[in-house]
Amino acid sequence: MKKFITLIFFVMVFFSEFTNVDAKSAEKTSIIWSNDVLTMSNSSSSILNYKDSRGNLIVRDAIAQALTWKLKQLQMSGDLPFDLEESAIKYDDMHSVSGDDPIGLIPIATLDTSFDTKYSAGKKTYYRSLVFCGLSIAICSADSLNSSWKILATIPLSGYDFIGDNLDDPRTEPISDEEKAHAFIEIASNLIRNNLDFSSYKDRKLFRDLDLKSLGGAKYKTYQVDEVLITSNKASEIFYGRENEIKSIVAAFFTSNYQRKSQNIVLPSRINSRWKIDVTKNLYTYQMQTPSGSVVNLSADQPDETIQLEIYGLNSKEIETKKPSDVKRDILYKAWMRKFPADKNSDLSDSTIRRELITDDAAIEYNPADVYTLLLIDVAENLGNQKKN
Repeated sequence: MKKFITLIFFVMVFFSEFTNVDAKSAEKTSIIWSNDVLTMSNSSSSILNYKDSRGNLIVRDAIAQALTWKLKQLQMSGDLPFDLEESAIKYDDMHSVSGDDPIGLIPIATLDTSFDTKYSAGKKTYYRSLVFCGLSIAICSADSLNSSWKILATIPLSGYDFIGDNLDDPRTEPISDEEKAHAFIEIASNLIRNNLDFSSYKDRKLFRDLDLKSLGGAKYKTYQVDEVLITSNKASEIFYGRENEIKSIVAAFFTSNYQRKSQNIVLPSRINSRWKIDVTKNLYTYQMQTPSGSVVNLSADQPDETIQLEIYGLNSKEIETKKPSDVKRDILYKAWMRKFPADKNSDLSDSTIRRELITDDAAIEYNPADVYTLLLIDVAENLGNQKKN
């Protein structure tokens, strides 16, 4: 009889523990989010830091509002693998949260630049601007040991748009910083609204049983683009003085597509950034300053695998058309890029045909930097998607 009672006791304890474990696994991690945006740009004149006539940082504010709106929408629809705190918190407040070290979402601008070009037709000069936006929504834990926010995972987003691209209504005046700022806001808001989701982390231990100091449990491989080489002589000529910009652009668009396709954790690239290696702690560290002047320290484990990209070929030539014309011509542009370490689709190319108009006074030509930049973005995205054209 005693043995029977003892057996029942152990069965009850087992099921009680099992129920508690199951309940804990069903619980969601509580997340706070930042209502400010950090930037990896070294330039004080970056688009993100644009101020309107009243001194407001309208780009940062708009991104924070878009992120808050999207998170609340995902919360209402049950598509978040975590629970949101009641309100967004500033960085300084996030550091002073009592109790357990908090988990926070920190939006980081990895790319906020533009390519400004102009061309002449007849006796007039026309202007165009290609505006780029790269965001990384970083999932971080407060690492009090290293006085930093430690990046656990990221959701990278990238996009671009033209200003002054309408040849039916060409721009005859330079494009202002205010216009670029509003274009950037539109791109960023659309990326957050249409592309931000957490589905790739929904079934992961990252949010089911989160160790605040690491990913906890199974170790997921992490990746990072640490170099973009330009070995093409023509590319060096086309992007002379803008090499760092094109490297950042290529890295950003590769990163966002590679993370989405592979479902791996891909850290913001180290191209033209201030990541420092702390060998003693096996960490990358990054120091950023907020508009209020406070300093935010970011850190991340050194990636399991680094990725290098190489721009090794650009070319263009006029091609024959079925109906030769004195007022227009077709130019074929082509770009080649490869990825290291190599995989089966590590070497890709892309091409495009652009029609150029010829007037009595001058040829209206596409700026080669514009054309090749868009081509390289296509190739970088396809490399990230691990597919051929």
